Amino acid sequence: MLLRKSNLGNYILKYIIPLIWIAALRERGADFVKDMLNDEAASRKTVGQTTLKLSSRSGADAEAEDAKLLRELIRKSETQFPDRRKLHVDKTALGTAVELVYATYGQLSLGSAHPTISALGRHLQSELEGDTRRFVLHVVPDVSEKDMLRTIRWGCEAFMGVIVACNEMIGGTPMNDAIRQAFDDQQLALGVEPDKPSAGKMQDNEQ
Repeated sequence: MLLRKSNLGNYILKYIIPLIWIAALRERGADFVKDMLNDEAASRKTVGQTTLKLSSRSGADAEAEDAKLLRELIRKSETQFPDRRKLHVDKTALGTAVELVYATYGQLSLGSAHPTISALGRHLQSELEGDTRRFVLHVVPDVSEKDMLRTIRWGCEAFMGVIVACNEMIGGTPMNDAIRQAFDDQQLALGVEPDKPSAGKMQDNEQ
């Protein structure tokens, strides 16, 4: 099976973003729930307005029943959520127990998960043929073992962070000891003594 770093990067982001959201929920409680509702309202308004705009440009009838319904839904949402605004990952992570995780998010976003110049550059290699230098496009780029292991490590840390945070938020479960042991084992495998914070490593924040 071919394991691609780009796929891993996207997979890990699915854990890192919920981890940041869970940490913010743990810190701010109901206030963050309101922010999440306002974030969704802002997104829905953007999607609705974009749909109306693009449909109109494509020749759709702006007075059609579905267009009227969509505008009415947008108006209701504006009334219900007057403070709607988008949440940003960096600002949400700031001040939480896992704020350092945003650095990992940024590296993954730049390096492989999104179509940045750095990410796309992984697919291009310069090769010399005689006196001619050519750029060769590789659909599946080569990934070093070190790079792959680091990405897998990030995934394990993010996944464990979500487990620990969720367990704490609900006041503990019958799996407390197993989770604690799994977290300690992971830290030891990374060369970190349990309960001692390390820059760049995800840590639980037990009170």
